[in-house]
Amino acid sequence: MASTSRWKGWIQLLLGLSITFLFFYMMAPFVVATLIGSIIALIVYPLQQKLTRKMNPGASALILSSGLSLVVLLPIFFILFAVVYKSLQLATRLQTALSHGWTLGNVLEWPWVASILNFLSGYFPVDPDWMHKQGLALLQGSSAKVYRALTNSLAHTPDLVVGGFVVILSLFFMLKDGKRFLKFLADLSPLPAIRSQELYQTFESTCRAVVVGMFAAAGVQGVLVTIFFALTGMPSPLLYGLLAIGMGMIPIVGNAPVWMGALIYLLVQGSYFKAALMLLGGVLIGFSDNLVRTWVMEGQSDMHPFLALVSVFGALNLIGAPGIFLGPVIAAVFVAFLKMLAQEIRTAPKSRKKPAPA
Repeated sequence: MASTSRWKGWIQLLLGLSITFLFFYMMAPFVVATLIGSIIALIVYPLQQKLTRKMNPGASALILSSGLSLVVLLPIFFILFAVVYKSLQLATRLQTALSHGWTLGNVLEWPWVASILNFLSGYFPVDPDWMHKQGLALLQGSSAKVYRALTNSLAHTPDLVVGGFVVILSLFFMLKDGKRFLKFLADLSPLPAIRSQELYQTFESTCRAVVVGMFAAAGVQGVLVTIFFALTGMPSPLLYGLLAIGMGMIPIVGNAPVWMGALIYLLVQGSYFKAALMLLGGVLIGFSDNLVRTWVMEGQSDMHPFLALVSVFGALNLIGAPGIFLGPVIAAVFVAFLKMLAQEIRTAPKSRKKPAPA
């Protein structure tokens, strides 16, 4: 009898593990999209509460999710598609020029390039022919890699559309039934109710700090890029401003390639005053990033900046671009959990050894 019960227990455990594995394997492609929709719902939930006072939760969730899709998500998709398509055209033109014998000879004869080479030749052996060959090889290899990356991005457009649809659905249902979902998680949690509430508050505050700070900093940088591109006479300042908003969310690199590319272009054209103005703009853009992020995130998250930075890189390596948002959030919840665990250990009553009977 005991042997039969033991076998039944093993079978139930195996069945439970198999079903759990199949469920998460099936949901794995959409976990990130679901988390993004949940984070957006968390940020706009105060608006949901205000609308719920005038209508039922389903109608208010439908209005908010539809409005955000039309005003935010859909424009972001078209902007990304336009930027990738435009970049693909430029990469194609560059590859065509290289295949038709375009060289860097004229570049090495530009006055400012020649002056740099003359300066370096006084301290290092500089061979213009060697630099020409290495520059062409680097340019050809880089353009080929960029072309492959862009074509792969366009090939994954259907996956991006499906992921966006899942984000919208997750946003709608989290706004509509978010309280029920939180209650379900609280019932399943092995932690005390007060600890579960602390974890949720940490998750909420970190989400707001990370997302709002990131978008605010990227928005300010996009405005500055647009202004300085317009002042220096660069083409399509609004398009590059929108591109700067997207790249401003990437850690370390940010939108430096945008304004540095414009700086190099102005130097090549011989517009040194405009190049100096663009350099000033780059300094202001970098300063605004730190200023806005610090101002928005002040008091919202006590996580160390180094941990936040490493978590972003780790999440980027694991799940791609969404890791920019999810990395710091997951790290903050983990740190909060460790603090709770340490507090529980400190406050737990210590067992005292009873004296042995005489």
